[in-house]
Amino acid sequence: MRKVVMAMMTSLDGRLDKLEEWLANPTDEIDTEFERVYERFDTVLVGHTFYYDMAGYWPKAESDENMSDANKRLARKLNSYKKYVFSRKDDKTPLAWNNTELVNVPTDNDLIAFIKDLKAQQGKDIHVVGGAHLAQSLSGLGLVDEYQLYTFPVVSKGVTWFEKIDTKKDLEFLKAIPFQNGAIGLHYASKTNP
Repeated sequence: MRKVVMAMMTSLDGRLDKLEEWLANPTDEIDTEFERVYERFDTVLVGHTFYYDMAGYWPKAESDENMSDANKRLARKLNSYKKYVFSRKDDKTPLAWNNTELVNVPTDNDLIAFIKDLKAQQGKDIHVVGGAHLAQSLSGLGLVDEYQLYTFPVVSKGVTWFEKIDTKKDLEFLKAIPFQNGAIGLHYASKTNP
């Protein structure tokens, strides 16, 4: 069965929103790590609001001369993957980014059913790429199989990962990856999932 993997950059205190306000010193080394991590995915889950940031950036990044080669290769992957954009409203807004589908999930039960069905389909693992609310919902509902948190040495007030988790959830340590800029990749597996 496919896994849902949340691989995202975060501050030391768990902030995941508005990267431009806190992300310090990203490097080609981290771009290369993300490129490697993305080899295991063929599907991306993204929140409706964050989708517009991604759709405005990644389609152009593939040919942007100012991007690193690793970032261009990552853009190529993201542009080709199947992308599901989640909305709690009955939204009919057309989505321009190729290979993208809008998924209306008005309730938690709808979200759970969609994710369980998606995990049962053939394919590679599924990446939760962003949107603070989607990340919080998936974590809170116990739908994340693995966390790959790339933690940067900065603290910043904002939306954090686990605000919607109402009970203790045990994780199994998989590995840690130190980076020269002081960031650390922390990989964990969920011990139990519905």
